[in-house]
Amino acid sequence: MSSNSLYDMVGARALAAGVEIPSPLSFRHSFATKTYGQTNDIFALQLQLGHGDSKTTGGYIAEMQGEMSKRKAAKSWSLPEWHRGWSLCHREILSQKAPGGG
Repeated sequence: MSSNSLYDMVGARALAAGVEIPSPLSFRHSFATKTYGQTNDIFALQLQLGHGDSKTTGGYIAEMQGEMSKRKAAKSWSLPEWHRGWSLCHREILSQKAPGGG
């Protein structure tokens, strides 16, 4: 199967699913993310991606680590009950029409 045939097949499946067609680069990033997430081996990843310079792979890793840190932090955050109540009250106030606004 040629790379063009594979891309056409993936594109057709994405359209059928109603999602954005992924680019070849997005597959590469997904591969790098999953591989590094499972192995934490930057040197093996560098070889698998074909990078001649470890700084290039380091750029991928820095990006991945930043995203993983954001996800971990977001999962650990919890809002206190008073904040949830305030948020609901705030939304209700904002949804009301301004006086004299018609």
